[in-house]
Amino acid sequence: MNALLRYIFHKKMFAPYFYGVHKRILSNTDLFRSRKRIIHEGFTMDLDLSDWIPQNIYYLGYYERRELNFLRNTLKPGDVFIDVGANVGLFTLMASKLVGANGRVYAFEPFSKSYDNLQLNISLNKFSNIIAEKLAVTDQEKDMILGFDEMDQNSGMVSEFAEFGAGHENVHAITLDDYFSEFNGSLKMIKIDIEGGELNALRGMRSILLKHKPILLIELEEILLMKAGAGIKAVGEFMDETGYKSVPFENDGTGSKNAVFVPIGFQ
Repeated sequence: MNALLRYIFHKKMFAPYFYGVHKRILSNTDLFRSRKRIIHEGFTMDLDLSDWIPQNIYYLGYYERRELNFLRNTLKPGDVFIDVGANVGLFTLMASKLVGANGRVYAFEPFSKSYDNLQLNISLNKFSNIIAEKLAVTDQEKDMILGFDEMDQNSGMVSEFAEFGAGHENVHAITLDDYFSEFNGSLKMIKIDIEGGELNALRGMRSILLKHKPILLIELEEILLMKAGAGIKAVGEFMDETGYKSVPFENDGTGSKNAVFVPIGFQ
């Protein structure tokens, strides 16, 4: 049945119906209580079909396709990419493939379930240019409690600012400024998707932004940011202070809240 549904939803004409069918029917069945191993974007992924992002990858054949295309058009062999909120590793694996043996990928994922899946996917592909850290990223070094809904099917919603569910996990958090304090190379790009903690993470990498001027791909979800105490306007003000500007990022119709920022003067 999983294979049949995958075949159906891979068809462009049926793909828009996946979310409705998922919400009303599939999420309450045992179809999503399994794992599947597939080749996706040229690399191997072991997917836990009880989780939202792997469900998209398996049944639809894509997740945040616009953002992955941006990586393809931006990263070159030898580049350094930082993935803050790596989840199961979709962006990490893509970046690893793009930057090649002479490049480097740093993946930060504090949530144990996602980190274990990230490590599994890295090992399946035998990628040696990835450094995966079980750490949260914020504006100060500290211990942090991540909250999540144990009944929810989306590990991507795990957050320091979650207000729902009884699940929680204690993790350690660092700043990227501290982590890369002795780094003397060039940083090409940083992707940040941490469910409302984006501004705090940015504040903790101010020195990196001023010194290395990486391109930024950031999730900006107003509701989630406000749970952390500041909205999109505050992010924009911080970007202005550090010499960054937003650039057009084509709307792909999926409701994605990601935005791109580049240093002023970037060509």
